[in-house]
Amino acid sequence: MALETLLKNRFGYRGFRPGQRDICTQVTAGRDALVVMPTGSGKSLCYQLPALARGGTTLVVSPLIALMKDQVDTLNGHGIRATYINSSIPPRERAQRIHEMQAGEWELVYVAPERFQPDFLNRLQQCDIRLLAIDEAHCLSSWGHDFRPDYLRLGQVRETLGSLPTVALTATATPRVQNDIVEHLRLEGAERFILGFDRENLTLEVHECRGTKAKARASAHAVQHKRAIVYAATRRNVERAAQALQSAGIHAGFYHAGMELEERNHVQDAFMSGDLPVVVATNAFGMGVDKPDIRVVVHWDIPGTVEAYYQEIGRAGRDGQPARIVLLYGPGDRKTQEFFIQMSHPPVDLIHQVYQHINELGENPVFRPRSEIAAGVDHKDANERSISSCLTLLEREGWLSRLPPGSGPGRSGGVLLTHPGRSLVFDESDLQTRRELEYSKLEHMVDYTR
Repeated sequence: MALETLLKNRFGYRGFRPGQRDICTQVTAGRDALVVMPTGSGKSLCYQLPALARGGTTLVVSPLIALMKDQVDTLNGHGIRATYINSSIPPRERAQRIHEMQAGEWELVYVAPERFQPDFLNRLQQCDIRLLAIDEAHCLSSWGHDFRPDYLRLGQVRETLGSLPTVALTATATPRVQNDIVEHLRLEGAERFILGFDRENLTLEVHECRGTKAKARASAHAVQHKRAIVYAATRRNVERAAQALQSAGIHAGFYHAGMELEERNHVQDAFMSGDLPVVVATNAFGMGVDKPDIRVVVHWDIPGTVEAYYQEIGRAGRDGQPARIVLLYGPGDRKTQEFFIQMSHPPVDLIHQVYQHINELGENPVFRPRSEIAAGVDHKDANERSISSCLTLLEREGWLSRLPPGSGPGRSGGVLLTHPGRSLVFDESDLQTRRELEYSKLEHMVDYTR
């Protein structure tokens, strides 16, 4: 069936947006592609339409539960058979959806990158998968703004599944990140579609705000009577900003990872339906969420990089109508991002101690809470956040792999040592280079505010 016919009959669209037709033609033909398109320009269609044209099942790798839920809800609304498999659903339901995928009942299946453990891969090889789509592909690059180690295994996953035709998509990727994506996925022959980044309907503003009260007044003025997202860097600031807006008479909710899943889903559903006009959230909220009529995006705190800022403001004005972007900057904001950089790049001696402690437990895999690992390490910087950073770095260097929630006892996932018993060899100079790069990116962000 012609792509235009599918576009109209299955999605209800009358025509392609710029760039979509060439990408869809490439992917439908079974040729690999790297797609860098502005947020709001229709990236998702560039794998969803070929998925229907190619038949069978398309496997979509997506980093966030909220993103999967929104994409699947939208597809189901078009009558397209789509589902997701992640930690938000009980093990029995996950098993049922995998069984249905093996029976060919799903056209698109969204999965989190940490799901690709040996048992799951064995089940996938019994499915009729004809296309692999990797959304938010910048997460593959440790030089990008949102690196996720679980993405690193996707090149091997792709080969295990028979080097499936693959499309990798993102809104933000420097040339270095683009090359990383191609290298990790082993897509040397992929066509690159780089469609720019300009969003002419967005008006960008920066307001200097000295103190919480000034930020409260500025954000309340910006979002009044508008559909808006307000981003804050920490859970504490999310709740503080939400309370400030509510005190100003604005109907606002909040969303962050410290909330129960049911609460987060309730907030997301209310925002998508229009019942909740304003959401205050950490940056995970809204990633890829297709709500076209967001008129304002406010940043209560500065992001850590210009790339992250671009990703977040792109959620406004997806309908092409004018939207306002407001960044509130205070003199102390930089310190928050510097703290995040320090936590993400822990001291090398802490990394060694964490690895030694895990090895000495005599377990493999290891299912221990981060707090328990921190308590077992004699280091002044040992806490849950720094332990998570150590595990991320150890995974990036190939010393362990992380297991998804539900794969063992307790709510959190575990780690599987790749070389149990071996002494850790870690490149301190590489860690320092990456730390300096993050500070450089933060400096560019601060330069923008000035």
